[in-house]
Amino acid sequence: FPNPVSSESTIEFMLNETVKVDVIIYDLSGKKMHSICEGQEFESGKHQIEFNVEDSRFKNGTYIAVVKAGEISASKRFVVTK
Repeated sequence: FPNPVSSESTIEFMLNETVKVDVIIYDLSGKKMHSICEGQEFESGKHQIEFNVEDSRFKNGTYIAVVKAGEISASKRFVVTK
């Protein structure tokens, strides 16, 4: 996704098998800011999820997007600038 983010962003991930996925945004203190999806089943392949940072919960700052697929998780920092 673009970094920094000012409005919409896209999280991309690839799965080798069908699995339940969580995509959650946290601030740097570990506070859960937004749950994009939790426990949603995705088939194997490449996926893209768009989300919007224009609402009031996202202030200027650094956040962490965490994608958990089964027992595997990955995270990426991104900066919001409005």
